[in-house]
Formats: sequence, structure tokens, C-alpha cells
Amino acid sequence: MKTKTLLFLCLLLGIGLTKLSAQASPPPDNKNGTGAVVTKLANIGWWTPVYCDGVQVDLIEGMGDGQYIDHYKDGVDQRQNLVSWSGVGTSDWTGETFTFSEQDNNFYSDKLDTWVIKVNTHVKGSKSSLYNISFLWTLDGNTWVVSVKNATCTGNTR
Repeated sequence: MKTKTLLFLCLLLGIGLTKLSAQASPPPDNKNGTGAVVTKLANIGWWTPVYCDGVQVDLIEGMGDGQYIDHYKDGVDQRQNLVSWSGVGTSDWTGETFTFSEQDNNFYSDKLDTWVIKVNTHVKGSKSSLYNISFLWTLDGNTWVVSVKNATCTGNTR
């Protein structure tokens, strides 16, 4: 009976002391709430369309791990964050496997009165496909709009 009580008490303490990952990141405690808060990302779904010379040549989906960095000043979220992640994916069109590395800069534009996401992705395939993609996501009302800023396609583009 004592063992069961001790195990139950440890279970309750463990639940009570665990921070829920769904909670929002609080501002940093140091420097009067100024600085950055890093949140680790694990097994996050990822996808990217691939356009070469204005024509879609692939759609790649996969999973990745990374980190999300929120910026605060005087305890106020600066509405800017950085996301970096990497992982593996598969072409929906050919089955080719890919590794990817992506850097995103997300910020709220007061001038545009909307969120803007600048994406830079490097994607390397198992069959010599290589894509370097830069694009912008903007929120127009309730619809995300993508603008391909730059895409470099080398190797096997089918």
C-alpha cells in the first residue's frame, strides 16, 4: 500500500511540475523582459511547392525539427520571430527523398497591416535534384498569399 501511495504521489507531482508545451512562451525574466525566448520544435509537418522558370515541377512533404525564437522588449512581444528547421521529405510527384533546411523570418508589417513570412529553403534530393527557394507569405484577409521571390533549380528537374 505504501508503494502504491508513493507512486501515485510521484505521478501527481510529475504532472503538476511539467510545463505544458501548448502554453504560450512568456517574455524573458531577465533585462526587464527584453530578449528572446526559444521554443524547440519536434516532428513538425513541412511542405513546399517547387517552381522552376514559373512552372511547378514538384511538391515535397515531410517532417522536421527545429526552433522558434520570439523577441520581446520591455515584456512586450515585438511581433517578430525566427524559425529554423531541417528534416526529410518525399516528392508527391516522383517519390524522390529529400533533405531540407529552412530559415523563416516572420514579422508583423505595420505598413501592410498584416503578417509577412520570408522563407528561404534549401532542398537536396536523392536523385540529384537541388532546389534553393525564397518566397514570401502574406495574409490577405483570411487567405495566405504566396509570392515566389526566387527559385534556383539545378540537377534533375524531370
